[in-house]
Amino acid sequence: MFTRTRCMTGLAAVLLTLGRADAAPKSAGLKLLEQTSDRTLVAVAWSGWDETGKDFDGTAVGKILAEESVRSFVSSIVKAIEDAILKEEANDPDVTLVFDTIRNVWPILTQSPGAFVVTAGDPKSEMVVSFGLVVEAGRRREAVDAVFERLAPHLEGAKENSVAGVTLKTLPDATLSWGWVKDRFVIGVGDLTPLVAALSDGKGTLGASAAFRRRMAAVPGERDLLLSYADATAIGRLVEAVAGPEEAETIGHIKAVLQALGLSTAEAIVGRMHAQGTDLVVDSVVLAPAPRRGLWTCVEGTVGPEAMKRVPSDAIFAAAGTFRPDKLPGVAVDAVRAVSPEKAEEMVKEGYDGFEAEIGVPIRAEILANLAGEYTLYTRPIPNPLIPQQFVLLLRIKNAETVSSALGRLDKWIQRQMQANMASEQVKTFGETSVTVHAWNLAAVVQLPLQLAWAVVGDQLVFELSAGEPGGSLEHVVKGGSSLADDPEFAKAASQFPRQMSHFSFTRDRDRMADSLAQLSMVWGMLQMGVSQQGIVLPPLPPVTDITQHLGYTSSCSWFDETGWHSRSSGSLAVADPVLIAGAAAGGVSILLPSLSRARELSKRTVSGANVRGVVTCCKIYANENDDKFPPNMQVLIDTGEMTPRQLVNPRVRNADAKDHYIYIPGHTEASPPDLVVIYENPAYVDEGINIGYVDGHVEFVRGEAALERVRDTYKRMGLEVPELKYITTRGKSLLERFLPPTDAGKK
Repeated sequence: MFTRTRCMTGLAAVLLTLGRADAAPKSAGLKLLEQTSDRTLVAVAWSGWDETGKDFDGTAVGKILAEESVRSFVSSIVKAIEDAILKEEANDPDVTLVFDTIRNVWPILTQSPGAFVVTAGDPKSEMVVSFGLVVEAGRRREAVDAVFERLAPHLEGAKENSVAGVTLKTLPDATLSWGWVKDRFVIGVGDLTPLVAALSDGKGTLGASAAFRRRMAAVPGERDLLLSYADATAIGRLVEAVAGPEEAETIGHIKAVLQALGLSTAEAIVGRMHAQGTDLVVDSVVLAPAPRRGLWTCVEGTVGPEAMKRVPSDAIFAAAGTFRPDKLPGVAVDAVRAVSPEKAEEMVKEGYDGFEAEIGVPIRAEILANLAGEYTLYTRPIPNPLIPQQFVLLLRIKNAETVSSALGRLDKWIQRQMQANMASEQVKTFGETSVTVHAWNLAAVVQLPLQLAWAVVGDQLVFELSAGEPGGSLEHVVKGGSSLADDPEFAKAASQFPRQMSHFSFTRDRDRMADSLAQLSMVWGMLQMGVSQQGIVLPPLPPVTDITQHLGYTSSCSWFDETGWHSRSSGSLAVADPVLIAGAAAGGVSILLPSLSRARELSKRTVSGANVRGVVTCCKIYANENDDKFPPNMQVLIDTGEMTPRQLVNPRVRNADAKDHYIYIPGHTEASPPDLVVIYENPAYVDEGINIGYVDGHVEFVRGEAALERVRDTYKRMGLEVPELKYITTRGKSLLERFLPPTDAGKK
C-alpha cells in the first residue's frame, strides 16, 4: 500500500511539477537498456511477460485479448495467412523453417526482458551502424539453443569468432553474429563489439552515461512494459561524420536550416509505457531545452479544459490546442536565410506574393493574421453507416468580416480551378441568429456522399466534414448547450492534466471502436469471399461487446517546460502522441538514410567491380586465343560474344545520358607489367573512388586522388596521352540540385 501510494504521488508530482522521477524502481527493460553500449543511437526495450504479464493482463487491451472469441479470431487469422503462404511455397523448405523459427522464438522474446539496439560504428567503416537484439533468456537457454540447432544446417560456414573476448558464431560474410554473453542471447548485424563489451564487462555502458540518466529521469514510469530511446545528438554527429568532403557544404546547409527551425536543439527522444489499473500510460519527451526557437515557437500559448465547452456532449473525440500562425512566415524566412542569406526574404516574399496574386486573396493579411491561435477539433455521431462520424474544426478568429470575405473569394477561385459547380450557399437560422453556410459536395471527388462546409459564427470559423446536411454542427456553436466539459468522464481525465498545456485530447474508446467495427463488418463478408478464392479462410468477426465492454476513454496532453516538449497519454487505448511519433520517425530516418544510402552505394560499387572483373577476365580469354594480345577495344568482346553490353553499364552512374561508363586502355599483352591498369570506372560520373582492373586480373576499389594517379601512371608508362581525370563534384550546388540526378556530368 505504501509503495503504491508513493508511486502514485510521485507520478502526480512529475505531471504537475516535473519533479524527480528516478526514485521509482527500475523495470527489467530499463536495467537491460542501462547495460547496453554507450554508443547506442536508438533502442527499444521491453521488460518481458515474466515481470509485466499480470500488469498488462489487467489492462483493457489485456482483457480484450483474453476474450475467447478474440483469441480465436487472432489465431485463426494468423493460421489462415500461414497456411496460405506454406501452401504457395510448399516446395521451399526455407519458408517452413522461417515459420518454425518464429513459433519457437516469439515466446522467448515476449517472456524475457529484451532490447533492440542500433549502435554507432566507425564512420570510416563500410557499415556505420550495427543492429543488435539482446534477450535476457538465461532461464530459457535450452530452448534458444534448440532453435539454432535446427537452423544450423541452413547457416553454412558459421564459425566461432571472438568479439570483445566473448565467443560468438559468425557467418562467413560477417553480416550476422550470434551467441551468449553471460545470460543474455545476442544476435545482430555489423560490428557488435561495443554492445558485447558493455554486456560482458560492464564498461562503456549506457547506464553509466550522465546524459542517459538525465534523459530517462525526465520521463516518469516504473515496471515499464516498453521503453524507447533515441539520442538525437549522437545521430547528428554520426551523420556529419559519415559525410565525405564533398558533402561538407550540404551538411553545413542542413545544420543551418535545422538550427533556424529550432530542431537542432532536440538532443533526445524518450518514451515509456506502463500499466496503471485498466489503463495503459505512455509518457514521452522530446528533450529540447529552452529558449525555444523556430517551429517550437509556433506552438506557444496554453489551453485548458474549459475549451471543451465548445464541444457538444455527444462528441466521440475532441481535441484543443494553441498555435501561432503569424510566426510561420518568419520561420520560413529564417530557414531560407540559413542557406541563401542575401535573397531569403525576397524569395519567400516572391513565393507568398505570387500565390496570393494567383488566387486573388491576401492569405497572410486577411486569414493568417486573423487567426487567434486557438483550435478545437471534434467528431460526433451521425446516422450514416458509411461515414458514422461528423468532423468539426473550430478556429478562433479576430476579425470575422475580413476572414469571411477572404474565404468567400478563395471559394470562388477553387470553383474556377475545378471547372465544376460543386459549391452551394444557404442561410440557417437558430433562434435570432442567422448563419451563412458555404458547402462543397465532394462526392464527385472521393466517391462518398461527403459535404465540406464552412461558416463564420461570432469569433469562430467553423469547418465541417459530414455525410449529413451541411451545417449540422452549427446549432451547438450558436446556441451552446450540454457540452463535453460537463461529462464526468472528461472531468476525471482533466483532473490528471497539468495546468499548462499546449494541446489535449479526449476519446470515448468504446464508441469509436463500436463505429470502427460496424464499418468493418459491412465489408468483412465481401473480404471473406474475396480471399477465399486465394485459399484463405477468414473467421467471422468477434462479437462487438466482447471488445467494447472493456473499453473506457483515453486522454492525452502535451506541454512545454524548460527541458522540452512532453506528452502523456492515458486510458484504455493509450498511444504515443502523433507529434512524438513523427519525431521518432524523423530520428529513425536520420539514422537509416545515411546507412541505407551507404549500403546502396556499397552494393552498386560491388556490382560495378564485378563488371570490371568480367571485362579483365574476357580480355585474358581473348588474349589466350590471339597471340597473348588484349583486344583493341571492348566492342570486340561484345561482337565475339565474350560479354554483353549490359556489363558496360555502371550502376553507380546516375546520369541517364552518360556515355563511356568505363574507360578501357588498349595495347596490353599478357607480358605487360601486372600493375598496369586495363579498365577503370569513368571518374566523371562517380565520387569517392573508382574500381580498377589490372593486367594480372585482380580488381580493387581505390579511393580519392590515389586512384586517379594510378591511372595516370599507366598512360605515362605506355607512352599514351594522359586524359583529364576528375571526379564528379557536388560542391557549390544548391540543396535541390544536390539531391537530383546529375544531367550534365562529364559534358564539361
